[in-house]
Amino acid sequence: MKLNLFVSAQYPAGEDMTERMRNHVHEVQIAHDAGFSGIAVGQHLSVNDLQWAPPLPLASHLVGKVPGIDVNLAVLLLPYFNPFLLAESVAFLDTITEGTLRVGIAPGWAEREFRALGVDKDRRFADFRVKAEIFRSLLRGDAIDIEGPSETESFRLGLLPREPQGPLIQLGTSGPKSARNFAGLVDTLVMSGHIPLMKQLPIREAFLNAKRELGESVGPMSINRHVMIGESREKILQEAASFLTKTYSKLDDWGLFSGVLNEEASPQQFEEVVLERVIIGNPDDVVTGLNRVRKKLGVDTINVSIQWDGMPSGYVERAIQLIGREVLPYLDS
Repeated sequence: MKLNLFVSAQYPAGEDMTERMRNHVHEVQIAHDAGFSGIAVGQHLSVNDLQWAPPLPLASHLVGKVPGIDVNLAVLLLPYFNPFLLAESVAFLDTITEGTLRVGIAPGWAEREFRALGVDKDRRFADFRVKAEIFRSLLRGDAIDIEGPSETESFRLGLLPREPQGPLIQLGTSGPKSARNFAGLVDTLVMSGHIPLMKQLPIREAFLNAKRELGESVGPMSINRHVMIGESREKILQEAASFLTKTYSKLDDWGLFSGVLNEEASPQQFEEVVLERVIIGNPDDVVTGLNRVRKKLGVDTINVSIQWDGMPSGYVERAIQLIGREVLPYLDS
């Protein structure tokens, strides 16, 4: 099993991002030295009270500072992009990661982000399908037809990935229906860190069944998973419960639980909602939790998120080092 460090580059507006980026470079270097395979980065927009490092520039910056790391874009919100521009940027990132890139794509869910971009959220699934087909074709070197004012013209992407089939494309989804409907557009799955483990199983099965019906193989799967590690579960919760609650309260305000996951519970119900999404405990607890994820879902890579809203960088660095020493050597292969 491979572990990637999920780089949680999300901060309140006005915070010094220059210093934060220095911290992230240091964290990634520590993770690389500790035996992590690479990094994962996600996407939200820097709207109003939030600043979030954009995923492609962030990944390129970190690869430049810490050469030799793998990268998982987990995930890009495809309706936000022009697919030609996105394919060009992804192809470039694939070349500088020497062909180890994995690209997760998803339809998106945050209402305020669609409003900020002037994109119709109600059309996101239709837009996702069209853009995913174009995006994948371009990365494979195929031509796409663009209708002009007087004629249709074909275009190919001149900057191509290292391999003819392009990077591994993964679907990020929160439900079995979209897993089934979009299976033919991607190679495999990258599963969400916001969904409890047992609720991932029907999503995985829907995707695999759809792939079997299409007669297509499935590439190696990844999952984002939240981890909090320390001397004991009790001490961690005492030190870090406020970071967890703050993070999930913000996600609840954005509509994650009610609008996407169709859950009535609020993250204020800490035990019920938050803890079933996070592996918390000492190194033995984390080894057991990660191996359980591997066994239940058959993933080959876990993107480990260990940084939460307001958490100091020193806490993150200590957690990385502890995982490197006392978790990585004991994970299932």
